[in-house]
Amino acid sequence: MVCILCDSKTKTSNTRTMSRGYQKWRRHTCLRCSAVFTTREVADMSISYRFQQLDGTLVAFSRDAVFLSILDAVRHLPENISIAGELTATIIAQIQDQKRLLVTRENVIEACTDALRHYNIGSSQIYRSQHQL
Repeated sequence: MVCILCDSKTKTSNTRTMSRGYQKWRRHTCLRCSAVFTTREVADMSISYRFQQLDGTLVAFSRDAVFLSILDAVRHLPENISIAGELTATIIAQIQDQKRLLVTRENVIEACTDALRHYNIGSSQIYRSQHQL
């Protein structure tokens, strides 16, 4: 890793596993300017996972599509972007827990509905967000 300020080499001073083991959190220290910054390492699901559309075609899985659907469901809440980000991380972890590289629309809707229900979002918002997937 290179420093975000001076492009010099860094050393990793701390590493932790996050979110059910699917993310790595790393603290880096620049060897030249002593800047300290944090990175999060996550798997690129668009390369490994395939999403099966309604017509049966397979496309790359899009975390962004899930995020936008969740954001629409929580748009009425204050801090909706951070809430949508946290809910999306929960949904992605639930999908990864299934240990399947083929993700169906039903898998995503079930994970989204479960996360939104636990966050106490009304059923009308759940219904509307499902139609965007």
